[in-house]
Amino acid sequence: MENKYDNSGSLNKNTFKTKDGQPDYRGKAMVAGIRYQLGAWLKTGREGDQFLSINFKPIEEGEAPNEGVKRYTSNKVGSASDLNDLVPF
Repeated sequence: MENKYDNSGSLNKNTFKTKDGQPDYRGKAMVAGIRYQLGAWLKTGREGDQFLSINFKPIEEGEAPNEGVKRYTSNKVGSASDLNDLVPF
């Protein structure tokens, strides 16, 4: 679901979760005209009460939601020195 309205969003159960550190719920929201990727973890407090811990990450222009890694569209890499521009470290 694409959020078209400001200050709105949605979370859905993360059916692709394979590790404990991944969010229990994922989604998107728009706040002040900025799109965010959401992650939420169901946690239990000291008193035994359950709550959601939520993380917001801005989605950069051209970045696919829930990706976090920029993709390069070039199908061809020239020389080894060209790889240095693609490797982030």
